[in-house]
Amino acid sequence: MRPVGMAQARSLLDMHKATKKTDKRKRNLREIQQYLIKNYHLGEIQNFRYQLSRFYYYQPTHGVPCNCRDPTCTDYQFEPRVGCTNCNRHHRPHLPADCEKLCLICKMYLQLNNKMRPAEQVVFNSSELEFLEVWNQKETEMGGRLTRDDVEQLIRMETWRRWADEDLTDEEEAMLNLSKLVIRNRAKSGKHTEEEKRIKGSRMVHQLRPLILPLFTKCCCMRSGSIPHGSVNRDKWSFSEKEVEKYRDLVSNFEGDQFQVSRLLKVEPELVERFVKKYPENYEIWKEKQFFPLNPREIFQPYNLAPIIPSFVYDDTEDGDGEPSSKKAKKAKKARKV
Repeated sequence: MRPVGMAQARSLLDMHKATKKTDKRKRNLREIQQYLIKNYHLGEIQNFRYQLSRFYYYQPTHGVPCNCRDPTCTDYQFEPRVGCTNCNRHHRPHLPADCEKLCLICKMYLQLNNKMRPAEQVVFNSSELEFLEVWNQKETEMGGRLTRDDVEQLIRMETWRRWADEDLTDEEEAMLNLSKLVIRNRAKSGKHTEEEKRIKGSRMVHQLRPLILPLFTKCCCMRSGSIPHGSVNRDKWSFSEKEVEKYRDLVSNFEGDQFQVSRLLKVEPELVERFVKKYPENYEIWKEKQFFPLNPREIFQPYNLAPIIPSFVYDDTEDGDGEPSSKKAKKAKKARKV
């Protein structure tokens, strides 16, 4: 799915918060399309609304679900199809196939069959063909080889300059939140000054920037020593007599280092912490052994999070970076209310 603009994502996010706060009925897809995301089909809006709920409603309140052992959530580096040196070799024949620059299908084929996939009739869509053409053109202009990231950066900078000059397509104009482009407290009415044009253009750039959502947010349960989902110890809270003696002796011998204890027992450090929490220092099992409090365990935060959606509340002197307003803007807002 093509990404929506930051302004559209913010409008949908604000609409959801307002609906939840006032207990009004939820907007249906047709209303969202009519008022907020005019350039998308209903199926695309439904997909985006689901992703928005996933990353911005549920993860902040319920946390990131454990996916340490989920094979579909593995960090696997691969190229998109347009950057695959095997798939695009007919469009870029001057470059040899690079095993490090393959798409997911070609990488998996190479791994399973120990030979390159015979990609003879790869079908690219119009946008991919246009990108390949621009890629070859940029390399000719630069007189050297460019990576896919380099070309994407060049195209991105050209697009941003076009937006800053207010040279927009009809679709891009429909993606803007026009109320956030108004420069308040202008000295003169009529045409904008050069500085006001610069501020307005900068705001357009930040509103039209695409919201690139990750495929998933990766948790760090196993790295932190927590018990991951799917482990046999996930719901283990009781210990047999033999386990109590074994855990007690190792905790005492290693002076409360739960990581060393867990390595010998082949369990997670969190399970050792559960044991000490259930059998603290005042229990009789510690009369013959010295008790040691466990070492603090660092909890690593999930990574690959969704980007922050700016609020698009500006001071009149801001360049339009979409950051929350300063104290000056808040005071001005209160003054206008009075």
